[in-house]
Amino acid sequence: MLGNDMLQVDDAPGDLVVLALNDEEGPEVIDLVLRAVNDLVDELITRPKVTSAFWTRIPAGVQKTIRDKQERLGVQPTVAATQDESAAAQPMPPSA
Repeated sequence: MLGNDMLQVDDAPGDLVVLALNDEEGPEVIDLVLRAVNDLVDELITRPKVTSAFWTRIPAGVQKTIRDKQERLGVQPTVAATQDESAAAQPMPPSA
């Protein structure tokens, strides 16, 4: 049985975790673990990169309209603000 405690080694983080699987259930468990890893990579790495690449192709005015609507609706922004948008949101420092 795989579990959270089995995969996390708090006492000695440098230790290697070994899973001993039998011939009957082993291939199924390995397939399940690899599918889970692929899903995590897709959700945490691939999709955000694709979304960001798509977002950069949208004109700035349309991006602002989308962000304003997301804010009004209380929706989490799809992509982090670009440097241009972040700079525009910052107040200008007083001139000396």
